[in-house]
Amino acid sequence: MKSALLRALILSAIMAPTSVLAETGPWVDVAPGAKIRLLTSDYVDPNGKMLAGLEFQLRDGMKTYWRIPGESGIPLTANWSNSQNIDQVNFLWPMPKRTISLGYFDYVYDQDFVLPFEVEISAESDKNVALLNGDLLMGICGEICVPVTYNIAQSLPLDQKDISVSFTLEAAKAYVPINDDRANAPFNAVYFDQSENKIWVKPSSDAEENQTLILDLPNQNLLFDVPQNRPGSSLLSFEPLKEVSLVDHVGMSARLTYSGREGAFEKQVPILLFDALDQ
Repeated sequence: MKSALLRALILSAIMAPTSVLAETGPWVDVAPGAKIRLLTSDYVDPNGKMLAGLEFQLRDGMKTYWRIPGESGIPLTANWSNSQNIDQVNFLWPMPKRTISLGYFDYVYDQDFVLPFEVEISAESDKNVALLNGDLLMGICGEICVPVTYNIAQSLPLDQKDISVSFTLEAAKAYVPINDDRANAPFNAVYFDQSENKIWVKPSSDAEENQTLILDLPNQNLLFDVPQNRPGSSLLSFEPLKEVSLVDHVGMSARLTYSGREGAFEKQVPILLFDALDQ
């Protein structure tokens, strides 16, 4: 599904007519061996949203972090309050890699990649230009981990489209997990076992989805280990990486993120008691 999307994007880029080029920001050295620049398509879709992105160049051995950074990572935060004619900015997080370094478990991006985000243009604005103004703080790690800042002050013409930049952004967006509304979607619930203080889930028929599966609790600063096979059973288990009781989360929702043969997906599912699990 994602490969078909990428082929379509490549074809559209080849066949599209020449257009006025949107402005791409300059490369900024934010740490030794790490550069960032801003990409904007300067095209507002019918829903009033513009796709933009942060393009990273990281030398070998360097990394930055997913929306859940992990045990040692620094989460990305952004202040967009000085923007004009913009209602909201939402980062779109491509599927990350798991790493264990110096005993710390993290979710990361490395090498060269694009972190896309959506800019929601104010519907009340009668102007054809918006100002994207943001102060970003993030963690970038090499031999040491350092917090770095990146500042954005970019005027956005709303009636232009850079075909090459749009292709780059759409290609990056293709790796962002989407809501799993497939008829045969796996992982319809997770189950809390109080005797072991673990969460269990029935596996997917796609082994890659099981291997990449990430569990988190929205709005909770709680990190879980990688899924483990239950001895003598096909069930997968998740255990929190710090000592905390999970019983108060029964009846709430868990978020599952995973990728497999058909692409990257996420969904929110109920947390039920283990007794409700039909094995």
